[in-house]
Amino acid sequence: MKKTMLKLDSSQLANISKQLYATRMREYLNSVFAESVEVADSELEAAILALTDRASLYNITAESDLAAYITCAWLMGKDFDDKFDAARNLLDDTALSGLEKAEGLWLFIEQSFAVLAEDEPELLKLEQE
Repeated sequence: MKKTMLKLDSSQLANISKQLYATRMREYLNSVFAESVEVADSELEAAILALTDRASLYNITAESDLAAYITCAWLMGKDFDDKFDAARNLLDDTALSGLEKAEGLWLFIEQSFAVLAEDEPELLKLEQE
């Protein structure tokens, strides 16, 4: 009996890879942000892929760097790069690598929430209860 091999072309492999990536990123968001599980898997994965395309415009393409971009979008809104000058300036800086931009986004998130905590400390009390 002759065995037949499954053959996939490059576009099929790319689609499988893209779907696996979207699933991993969705699982990451679900593990970090409990409220993300309330979004349908397909809807969240579609948003992740759209954000990934948008991040590529800023030369952010490595999965670990994309996590920073997608986390920032989850916390600040999917158009955070248009709404916040600091984020836009960071992302538009062509001298920075994707990794440097990701590190800058993590710092932007941290600093933004530190300012929020100073302005509205009662929000932090809710988190601690």
